Amino acid sequence: MWNTIAWLGVGSAVVASLMELIKFKVYDNKATKVKMTLLGLLFSGVLSPVLYFGFTLLGTPVAMVLYWIIMFIVQKYLDMKAIRPIVKSIIQKKIEKL
Repeated sequence: MWNTIAWLGVGSAVVASLMELIKFKVYDNKATKVKMTLLGLLFSGVLSPVLYFGFTLLGTPVAMVLYWIIMFIVQKYLDMKAIRPIVKSIIQKKIEKL
């Protein structure tokens, strides 16, 4: 069980990091909430079967839908509370160097 929770946490962190990277590199920090939500759903939807089959998570294959929803919710929280402040501080430091 702890294996499943740990891999879902890692997957959520990966999705949240990808979201911030795409937001700042591709959209120049001007992405709409709809675009970012759809990208989060897409990345979570792709990563949940990869984690399920690659690391033998608990449950039947129907559990992938639950993992998809959990990963999307957790990555949204991680993105807002942890990763976004880190990325903003890195960008501020680069701006100050210029």
